[in-house]
Amino acid sequence: MPNWRNHPDHQDQLRDSVRTPTVIQKRRQIALLPDLDITTIQQKERLLKEADQALEIVKLGADMLIGIVLSDAKRRQGLEGTLGLEYTVLAKGFDEALHQRQTDFGWAAKNEEFARLRAEVDTLLKGRHPFHWPLEFRRCLWVRG
Repeated sequence: MPNWRNHPDHQDQLRDSVRTPTVIQKRRQIALLPDLDITTIQQKERLLKEADQALEIVKLGADMLIGIVLSDAKRRQGLEGTLGLEYTVLAKGFDEALHQRQTDFGWAAKNEEFARLRAEVDTLLKGRHPFHWPLEFRRCLWVRG
């Protein structure tokens, strides 16, 4: 079984195609807003929802990378070319939608594609539920450079 942590593409793909800066940005905005009135609290609630959405797409990407690496060698290359590309397009779409504050109608196709990719990744994982320490405990594990 390959060591996915040292897989050459794992770290580059995770760093390049996921939207962790969006998650961090949204959480910083939440921390900076005061709790003075209902409008500000509602703004914090909206930002938290957006941060959670961005984190879900990041987790999907991390799960996808693990699922691909754990696949047999013949299938791995095909998955990287298809599933990896589909994920990259979806992640960029999610990021743009979060910055543009799209309506529910604007999110519908993205949510549908997310559900499809999530199901495909879950099939690849074969019942495994990876825990991504750097994503769950990013404040503790990320070193600022």
